[in-house]
Amino acid sequence: MEEMAALRTAERDNEWLQTNFEKVQKEHPNKFVAVSRGRVIVAGDSADDVVKKAEEKGVDSATTLIEFIPEKGLILIL
Repeated sequence: MEEMAALRTAERDNEWLQTNFEKVQKEHPNKFVAVSRGRVIVAGDSADDVVKKAEEKGVDSATTLIEFIPEKGLILIL
């Protein structure tokens, strides 16, 4: 049951990020961000930096959405 709640939370955070991507992109270009409960809780230059900052705030990084936000116009080839 706990896994389902975590999955729903992650899905809501992902939807929030998609909906608010342009705003987040303006505020945090070329940064990694951690999103929790519909808001950016920390941003940093690396995923490790964001994990550390999130954990310092008492946030479980294992259940937090962490994404790289490219600057507008940047195309990432994966």
